[in-house]
Amino acid sequence: MTIMIKEDTPMHEEIKEVKEEEEVDEIGEHSIEDLTNLIKTANESGDKMEVFELWKKLLSMDEWWFIPTGTKEDWTYLVVKVKEDPTIFCFTEKEKAMEFAHGHKVFPENDEPFVLNIQPRAFMNNLPSLREQGLANFVVDDSWEMTTEQLLQMYDYLLCPADMKKLLHTFIEEKSIDSARELWTTVFSRPNWYFIADMSSDQAMIMSSATEEGIVNIHVFLTRYEADKVLSTLQTSETSVQKIEYDEGSEQYGETKEQSGFSNMKVYTSTTDAALDYLDQLNREGNAQAMFHADNTDFGFAIDQLRSLKEGLEL
Repeated sequence: MTIMIKEDTPMHEEIKEVKEEEEVDEIGEHSIEDLTNLIKTANESGDKMEVFELWKKLLSMDEWWFIPTGTKEDWTYLVVKVKEDPTIFCFTEKEKAMEFAHGHKVFPENDEPFVLNIQPRAFMNNLPSLREQGLANFVVDDSWEMTTEQLLQMYDYLLCPADMKKLLHTFIEEKSIDSARELWTTVFSRPNWYFIADMSSDQAMIMSSATEEGIVNIHVFLTRYEADKVLSTLQTSETSVQKIEYDEGSEQYGETKEQSGFSNMKVYTSTTDAALDYLDQLNREGNAQAMFHADNTDFGFAIDQLRSLKEGLEL
């Protein structure tokens, strides 16, 4: 049983408008002053989606700044003990890092002071290794403290380990084997894929949409955050969906009837391999594609070719 979202519904237009607004907001503009204060204020307000959106802006900045120890040729992150816990300090602006370092006399008097600019994704992909070495806490702008475990959980919830929007753009521009491999390796390396579905009845109803050409898009989310955000939009909008019912033993679709609301729909987690099996089951007509969503971008691929693509990448 599949939920088909009509392309001409208010819900579809609302999601389209949300995506267009987000795409205008360039990542480089997220390095705004007092971002951490905004996150703390949002935490106090209790608006979860607002909190997550601010978290995503923090994690999507062009660069973070760190204070090193050592030389420019041979450095490590400066880690200090705060209440006996090894802690690393991160800053959203170079000036803040320099001010902190000078204020705490981190730089030796005769050395030329310098700070490190690191892409957040690069740091986050290295964080598990730093945790194995004992790193316990992470402090942003000397005002907002969290455990490294919390930071990793939020990163996994919000973002892929690579910028999907950038990878997709590179693939479209280059159309090379290397760019395709990098894009799809990131997709298949995600431990989980996420679906929006109604599992309250005997048969699951998975969120999908149909194009004018008759192609069925089954929506697959590469981060839990993307799925939660879309579901939140659906549940606060007034729209109807087509509920397509078919006989389990038949290849043909049966009765079509209307259903309103998304109150029973939830986000469900599936391992990547299990998701591939499930998509194969849903592709009864052979005309469906998986529409992947991540980092405010989306792209589709024929379901009947997904498994061979994964095997071709030797993943």
